[in-house]
Amino acid sequence: MNGLIKKISLLMVMGLLVIGCEKKESQTNIKQTETKESVLEKTASAVAPVLLCAKCGQFKGSDKCCAADAQICSSCGLAKGSPACCNGIDFSKGDVEICTSCGEIKGSAKCCKPDAEKCPKCGLNKGSIGCCKI
Repeated sequence: MNGLIKKISLLMVMGLLVIGCEKKESQTNIKQTETKESVLEKTASAVAPVLLCAKCGQFKGSDKCCAADAQICSSCGLAKGSPACCNGIDFSKGDVEICTSCGEIKGSAKCCKPDAEKCPKCGLNKGSIGCCKI
């Protein structure tokens, strides 16, 4: 009887190893897809747009944005030294969005050009409005 129990136990363990360790491909793909989608959703919601204020030229929401003590540039009318100061940015439609991938004005001809020189410090386009600032 003792030998029979050992043989049955051995067969059960071998059966579990063969059957129990087999992964179903469809379950694995579902888990990976869900993970990728959830990561993309979290990333998209965590990155807020970076805007230049149409009134002062500073980054919207920063301490310097629309500061009462800001000096006004006599050439462009924006806050002197602001990222948009004397850059010729068209604010006729309101605030301007800065691309967080390249630092240029979102949707402009310079935005996300693959051949643009990258800044070694921040990774954005070298000399862009957002370079080393966002």
